[in-house]
Amino acid sequence: MSVGYGDTAGGSAAGEGARLRAIAGAETTAAAWERGAVGERQTAELLSQLPASFHVMHDRSLPGSRANVDHLVVGPPGVFMVDSKNFTYPVTLSNGTLWTGTHPLTRELEKASWEARSAGGELALHRGGRTVPITPVLCIHGSEIPDGLVVGGVIVVGASRLVHTLLARPRLIADAAVADLAALAASALREWMPPPEEPAHVSSSPSTRTPKVASTKRRTSNKRPITPPKRKQARTRRSGRSEVRRLVTAAAVIVFSVTLLPDVLQRVIGQGSKPTTVVAPPALRPPDFTASSFVCPGSGRGWHVFLAWPGDQEGLASYQVEAAIQPGGPWKGTPPWTPGSPARQLGEFAPASKVFLKGKAIGAGGESLESVAMVTAPEGAC
Repeated sequence: MSVGYGDTAGGSAAGEGARLRAIAGAETTAAAWERGAVGERQTAELLSQLPASFHVMHDRSLPGSRANVDHLVVGPPGVFMVDSKNFTYPVTLSNGTLWTGTHPLTRELEKASWEARSAGGELALHRGGRTVPITPVLCIHGSEIPDGLVVGGVIVVGASRLVHTLLARPRLIADAAVADLAALAASALREWMPPPEEPAHVSSSPSTRTPKVASTKRRTSNKRPITPPKRKQARTRRSGRSEVRRLVTAAAVIVFSVTLLPDVLQRVIGQGSKPTTVVAPPALRPPDFTASSFVCPGSGRGWHVFLAWPGDQEGLASYQVEAAIQPGGPWKGTPPWTPGSPARQLGEFAPASKVFLKGKAIGAGGESLESVAMVTAPEGAC
């Protein structure tokens, strides 16, 4: 595994935790940031086990945003944005939604997808407009995640299976191109740096204050004399202060009920027992293209790839299959391949041309990982 860019994992999260520690009342939020920093450092240790053909960068800034990329991995299988998560409660999957305790992880998945798209767009700007697809990965510490889990286009993997998942992906990029792409990413996505501290407010010194100029107007004696405030006014002010106190108290009760009470109840009810874990449905398997073959539907029509049905599996809704003559596309697909539908043919391809196939299984509980294969058309004309 190659790093070579002088970056350190967990720096941004640790820095934010230290900043919040200095703010009264922010201890809970600070602890969450510090726990996240621990998870990022653990993920960095795992990624250091990747072979030398992989390049790993940590804590990279997204230009024009306060967000940062925890880990960026560039290797033969492509580019991956790895977001480390270290939650208090175990992560479970229920009805296609990812949860930690009673908190849905919808926003975390959307944020991972957005960061991957933003990083890919930034690399494209430095690559002459050529797109750089980046796959988002959510690395979960402290929870066992079934292999092959994809939710909302994000690969969700337990920390213990992170390296295995990356190494199991099909090879798409040559080693020389990987090194060039890693250097480009290191240049486009700079190492995260803490924001500069805001300068303290400096009050005007007596010597810099503008002196008051005495008025030259004469005071007139026809102004009304200043009378002391009436008792009714004082009672009104006291009544107003009491009303403000009641409103503040009511607001505090509402905030406690919405944000803290569910967590307190969960701790009290679940004390002495482990949180309930929802059993995830079996992970879907991507289609296997090893049984594919070429057919000639007619003279002059070019070779067609013939795909047999990849097989039924529990929870499967359809297969998505595409073909291209370059590993990066453009890809030509077919309508969703549902159980019971006929075999698929993709064409037309010239003799001896290399054809790249990719596909994935889609179900109610999410998507499988993508499988990619390369087949070669017969040399004779069709």
